[in-house]
Amino acid sequence: MQEHASSHGTFKSYSFGFLSALILTLLAYFIGTRQPFAGWVNDSLIGSLALLQTWILLYVFLDVGKEPKPQWNLLVFAFTAMVTLILIIGSMWIMHHLNYNLMVR
Repeated sequence: MQEHASSHGTFKSYSFGFLSALILTLLAYFIGTRQPFAGWVNDSLIGSLALLQTWILLYVFLDVGKEPKPQWNLLVFAFTAMVTLILIIGSMWIMHHLNYNLMVR
């Protein structure tokens, strides 16, 4: 079995990751509670902040993209994202149709 030298992050990179996650979470919280913009703009901002936070956490803490063969991790990540999107979109579709069918009668 071949051993790979793992490159661990530094205190500076972990501090950056933690502080950026904290700031992005607080921004999303304040956008959600104060609602400074119209409905879809708030939703888009919160979604964008979530994607940015996901990217930062994957890069800083999970070291995605820093390994010698990242295509396997990318494939697993893409499959996980696809399954998650199917679950979210399917759940929203089911809830929408349940709401429509229950409100008609």
